[in-house]
Amino acid sequence: MNQIKSRWLKLPIQRKTRSYAIVLILITAFVGIFNIYVVNDTLQSMGRVLNDMICCENVYSAFRGEEDALNRLLRNRSEENLSTYEKACDHMLQAIDRLPFAYEEIGAERYTRTWRIISAYGVYSDQRELVLDADRGASRSERLYKLIDMQGYLEKYMQELLQITVEEGSVTYQQKLPMLSRLPFLLIFFSIAAIVVTVLFSRILSSTVTGPLRRIAENVRLLSAGDFSGGDVQVDNQDEIGELVHAFNHMKQAMLENRELTEHVHRDEIERVEMEKQLETARLDLLQSQINPHFLFNTLNMISGMAELEGADITKKMTGSLAHIFRYNLHTTAQFVSLSQEISVIRDYMYLQHMRFGERIKFYPEIAEDVDTGTVSVPAFMLQPLAENAVVHGLSGKENGGALWLKVSRKLGNIEIVLEDNGVGIPSKTLEKMELGEKHAPHADHTGIGMRNVYHRVTSLVPGGTMKVESWPGTGTKITISLPETE
Repeated sequence: MNQIKSRWLKLPIQRKTRSYAIVLILITAFVGIFNIYVVNDTLQSMGRVLNDMICCENVYSAFRGEEDALNRLLRNRSEENLSTYEKACDHMLQAIDRLPFAYEEIGAERYTRTWRIISAYGVYSDQRELVLDADRGASRSERLYKLIDMQGYLEKYMQELLQITVEEGSVTYQQKLPMLSRLPFLLIFFSIAAIVVTVLFSRILSSTVTGPLRRIAENVRLLSAGDFSGGDVQVDNQDEIGELVHAFNHMKQAMLENRELTEHVHRDEIERVEMEKQLETARLDLLQSQINPHFLFNTLNMISGMAELEGADITKKMTGSLAHIFRYNLHTTAQFVSLSQEISVIRDYMYLQHMRFGERIKFYPEIAEDVDTGTVSVPAFMLQPLAENAVVHGLSGKENGGALWLKVSRKLGNIEIVLEDNGVGIPSKTLEKMELGEKHAPHADHTGIGMRNVYHRVTSLVPGGTMKVESWPGTGTKITISLPETE
C-alpha cells in the first residue's frame, strides 16, 4: 500500500488527472454496457418468443383462409374465386416457411410438431388438388370427406404447436422475470459503487493536488497581511506541486530574513534622524514590500488553477518566471539596476498575465537600437509596479482585454521610457485626485500604490528625473518617464 502511495505521489499532475478521467470513463462504460446487455438480452428473448407465437398464429389464420377460399371455389368455379384460392394457397406456403424450424433453437418437441405440420400439409395439398380435378360424383365426395378429415388433423396440429409455443414462451418469461425484478436493485448497487469509487478517487486527487495549493494560497494570504507566524507548508508530493511548495517555503524564508533585515536597518535609520536619504530609502522599501505579497497571492492563485488544467511543462515555465520575479524583488538591494534587468522582469510578469488571461492580454516591447539597456542604470523596481497597475486596473476589466506597449528611446539627451495601454483608462476625477506630475507627489487609494512608489523613486533618486501620466477614459493610459543620461 505504501509503495502504491509513493508511486502516486511521484506521478506528474497531468498523469494524475488523466488517471482520474480514465477511472470515470471506465465506471460509466461498465454501468452502460451492463444495462445494455441486460435489456438487450431480455428484449431479444421476449421478441423471439413473441415472433414464434405470431408465426404459429399466422399459419393457423392462413390455413383457415385457405379453407374458406377452397369452399367458395368448390361451390362456384369463377375466375375471381380461383384467383382468391391461389392467393390463399401462396399465403399459406409463406406462413409455413416463416415457422421456426431450427432444431437448436426450438427444441425437439416443437421441431417434431412443426415437421408434422409441414409434412401433413404436403399430403393435404396433393389431396386438395385431386378434389379440385375430380368430376362430380361418388369419387369426388369420398376425396372431399378425406380432405375434410385432413383439415381437422392439420388444425389440431397447428393448435398444439401454438399451445406448446405459448407454454415455452411463458417458461422463458418466468426465467427472465427474476433478472428483471433484480435489475433496479443491481442498477442502484452499481450506481452507488460507482459514486463511492468516484468520491474516493476525487478525495485522493484533492488531497494530493488541490489540497497543497489551498495551503499555499492560505499562507500567501497570511503573507499579504504581513503575518509570518505560519510554519512551512508540508506536503508529501514529489511532483511539480512538491517543487512549487519547496520554492514557496524557500521564498517565504527569504522574505522573512529580508523583512527582519529591513526592520533592523529601519530602526537604525530612525535613531539616526540626520540621515534623511537613508530613511527615505527604507520607507520606499516598505512601500515595495506592500506590493510584492499581493502580486504573489494573485499569481499563485492563477498557477493553482492552471496546474489543474494544463500540463507540467506550462506549470514549470510559469513557476520559473514567477521565481525569477521574486528573486529579483527579494534579492535586489541596490538602489539602481540596469534597464535590461527591469525589462527582463516585466517580460516575465507579462508572460504570467498572458497565461492567466490568454489572448486577452498582449505585450509589445519596442527598444530603440541606439539604446544599450545593459549600460543604462534606472531605479530598481520601476517598471513592474506600473505594468501590474496597467493590467489589474486597466486591461483585465475590459471585456476583450487589451495590450501594453513598452517603448524605450533616446530623446534630447534623455532616456525616455513609455508604458502605454489601451485599457479602461483612469477617470478624470481620480486622475486629478492622484495629482501625478512633476511638481506633485501622488496621493491616492490602492489604485495608485504602484504609481506613487515609482514616482518617489524617479523624482528622489534621479536628479532631473520626471514622470508624467496621461489617461483617457475608455481609451487607455500613457506613462512617460524621462531620465537624464549620466556617467
